Amino acid sequence: MACRVEHRQHPGRQRGAALLIVFLIILLTGMSMLFQRLNSAPNAARDQQTAAALAQARDALIGYAITYSETHPGQPFGFLPCPDTNNDGSADPGSCGKMDESVVGHLPWRTLELPDLRDADGECLWYAVSGSFKNNPKPDLLNWDSAGSLRIVDAQSGTVLAAADDLAGNDGGAAAVIFAPGAPITGQARQIGDQACSGSIDNDYSAYVDSGTFPTNGVATVKQGRRGDVATNDQLLWITPREIFTRIKQRGNNDFATQTNTFLGQIAAWLKTAKLPNPTGSVAQGAKLVGYVPASGSAPLPLFEEWQRKWNDQIRYLVCSPQTECMLVNGMACGGALVFSGERNGGGPRTAAQKADLSSYFEGSVLGAITSNSNVLTGAMAYNKLTPTVDVVLCINLP
Repeated sequence: MACRVEHRQHPGRQRGAALLIVFLIILLTGMSMLFQRLNSAPNAARDQQTAAALAQARDALIGYAITYSETHPGQPFGFLPCPDTNNDGSADPGSCGKMDESVVGHLPWRTLELPDLRDADGECLWYAVSGSFKNNPKPDLLNWDSAGSLRIVDAQSGTVLAAADDLAGNDGGAAAVIFAPGAPITGQARQIGDQACSGSIDNDYSAYVDSGTFPTNGVATVKQGRRGDVATNDQLLWITPREIFTRIKQRGNNDFATQTNTFLGQIAAWLKTAKLPNPTGSVAQGAKLVGYVPASGSAPLPLFEEWQRKWNDQIRYLVCSPQTECMLVNGMACGGALVFSGERNGGGPRTAAQKADLSSYFEGSVLGAITSNSNVLTGAMAYNKLTPTVDVVLCINLP
């Protein structure tokens, strides 16, 4: 009878093999993670370099806007420079498009007193400015209700990051966008050029900027891309109108409030000196005419009138017709009144729909006097940044 021998695997050997497999899995996973980190470290550093350049440019542009009145005597705050279109680092006002057109070009780093900032791929930064904020040709209006005409969209998700006329009036789109163009993608041919930055005067922006149509007097949509994306690799940073005017209102020593109240007082004094002329675009409301402050006709314009033109949609002028003291302004008998609307409730630019509605500007007795036969107006006698939505009402006595 043959003897059968059974071969049984020892339990200890099974456990050892299993542990070896687990160890190999852990080792391979760890090595994979290590390689990923080693590969991602340079990319993270490059993204950080690009982000730093964008941030430095953004800070300089905001600084330019909020000090514009000092660097350009006779002009109000808020304007942004034209781009550099001939690749010399300086803004080019003569090549800045038509009035209200948004334009694009290199960042004017010399004008902003910056080095020629580069992204991580060694490219100089590009810059688009909304026609509603550029300093040449200047827009008719420039104030806290000015909306930027640059719309920002995330290229991958399609999410709108900044809308030109958002329903909440939160940001009002972008007044300016800074582009880090990165490496060229398919279809972009870049010239070397003979200036600090690559390219030449004839080099079209589309060889660097992946989205948007310029110049345009409509809304230009630009896309926030990602490093390595084959379709859109631009990395963007932008400035909203709300950010500009928030910083203007925060200027030291209450500068914005002081300037606002000074100019309102000068406008009221000029109207009295001019013997209470009829308002521009006047509408009869009972015993008075309501409209806008007329132009003085002087050249060059005094600063208060230049300021008044940029804030004209915020101001109404009321005058008794015929000239009497028909109005009661903050308890005083007056022949005329100058009204400055407060900021939109919640801050941020008014939307297009709100701009068509007087009740989004004025309130209470002021709204009643502007829109009806009422001759009684009550409001603040000076602008106060702590109560920015309150209407300011100034009495103008008969000459």
